[in-house]
Amino acid sequence: MIHFAHHMLREYGIGVITLAVAIECAGLLFPGETVFFGAAIYASTTGRIGIVPVIAAASLGAILGNLVGFIIGRLIGAPMLAKHGWRIGLNARRLALGRYLFREHGGKVVFACRFVSVLRSFNALLAGASAMPWRNFVGWTIAGGIAWPVIHGTFAYVLGDAARRVSVPFRVLLGLATVGAVVWILRFIKRNETRLEAIAMRSDHYGQNHA
Repeated sequence: MIHFAHHMLREYGIGVITLAVAIECAGLLFPGETVFFGAAIYASTTGRIGIVPVIAAASLGAILGNLVGFIIGRLIGAPMLAKHGWRIGLNARRLALGRYLFREHGGKVVFACRFVSVLRSFNALLAGASAMPWRNFVGWTIAGGIAWPVIHGTFAYVLGDAARRVSVPFRVLLGLATVGAVVWILRFIKRNETRLEAIAMRSDHYGQNHA
């Protein structure tokens, strides 16, 4: 897949990084991270492009993709969940809980999910569907959209060709750490679901009365 990234970069230029990352972050399971990672290695091993434009292109794609995913989630996801959520156990109280958690803590989730491949594709959609405040989402999206390319791009560039061999364990370790944190949060929510749902319902009611 790295060779594919090199080919795409040579054929279509640096804009392919922005496009690939944007597609992945908008909600599709697309190898945007692989294209970006391959481009960073290409910059390191050939010297034909600089790492700064590569990181900037990935950052632009990550931010734009997340914004598109959020809008899609807001326009389509929320009505779908309200109408059909009960089919998968998401009743009105649990949907209110989801909105509450994204409103109060969604920024940290948006930032953390940036570093995990599958979660990166869906977190913007879920944030939009959960009615996370736009300003809060944009701020965390920009922060994650800068941090992720800088960390991953610098990692690949500094290690160069050796990054091929260590990238998988590196990303697996990072992914496991994030998933572990998510599991801990879900267990906490499950243990305190009734209390949190009551808080969420009151919060929803307050927000509607003061909208």
